Amino acid sequence: MAGKFSLIGNHVSGFDQAEATALLLKPDRAGRTYKPVFRSNVLQDCAGVVKEAEKGLWESAAEDGNVFLDCGDAQSDQLR
Repeated sequence: MAGKFSLIGNHVSGFDQAEATALLLKPDRAGRTYKPVFRSNVLQDCAGVVKEAEKGLWESAAEDGNVFLDCGDAQSDQLR
C-alpha cells in the first residue's frame, strides 16, 4: 500500500507462503509518507504481517484494535 489510505474493518488471510507479507507499506510515487490508518482488522494465516519500504512507516501509522491470528512471524506479537 502506498500513499494516503485507511484500512479499517478488513479480514486479510492466506498470505502463508514463506516470503509472503500481508501488508507492504511504501511512500507514494513522489516519496511522500503519510500517516496511514489501520483499525479493527483481522490478519490471519500470514507468514509475514508487515514489511516497510522505509523504516518507521508502521510506527507512524494510527493503528488500534487489529487482531493477528496464526501469523508465523514474531513481528505479529510486537504489533499488538
